[in-house]
Amino acid sequence: FVAFTGEEADRLGSQRYVERPPFPVDKVIGMINLDAVGRLGNGKISVLAAGTADEWQHIFRGASYVTGVESRIIMESLPSSDQKSFIDRQVPAVHLFTEPHSDYHRPGDTADKVDLAGLVKVAGFAMEAVSYLAGRPNALTSTLAGATAPAPSPAAVGGRRVSLGTVPDFGFAGSGVRIAGVTPGSPAQSAGLKEGDIIVGLDGQPVTSLKEYSDRLRALAPGKAVAITIMREGKELSLQVTPLAR
Repeated sequence: FVAFTGEEADRLGSQRYVERPPFPVDKVIGMINLDAVGRLGNGKISVLAAGTADEWQHIFRGASYVTGVESRIIMESLPSSDQKSFIDRQVPAVHLFTEPHSDYHRPGDTADKVDLAGLVKVAGFAMEAVSYLAGRPNALTSTLAGATAPAPSPAAVGGRRVSLGTVPDFGFAGSGVRIAGVTPGSPAQSAGLKEGDIIVGLDGQPVTSLKEYSDRLRALAPGKAVAITIMREGKELSLQVTPLAR
């Protein structure tokens, strides 16, 4: 059990851990990351990066069956949190997440809004997976074998510099990035983006997935207006958005 700091500063804590591990990283069979799990409500737990091992989707579907807590299995691996540090070291890792909300990454995300009953459900859900891993005699069937972590581009070094204020729908299975919400007062709101829009391009580059969207954001500079292309009710629109410093 590890509590990492510095996640928002390009995962400084988890990066440090995998670089100087107290327990050999090559002996770790799996990592389960709980980040932003305090607002379950009537929603589902998203399991991000479930495609990093063949067993993850079955483990968490089983956890849903046993606990009655609904989940969404998302196979795509995103640089969304500390699990990415482990994935880069060939450790199958997932991120448990209870979906964005209007206070996401804002000062309004105060402790009194934490769903305590929901946290108990998240803990029970996670415990099923942890218990399975603890009793498993063999490693998971990793899909990461032989892969190497890509070298960061110059724009990516130091992490993302800007924010648009879009809240993505992590469970969207189509091409592009569906917007689940827009942060009030954000560049996205000023540009006219709204829930249900699907981002398909940014700054003249296509966006087909959340990972591509994240990569495109890393290349943007604060205060410099760029074009963002969206699909809205079947029609393609191009808007101008000016990113803010993150």
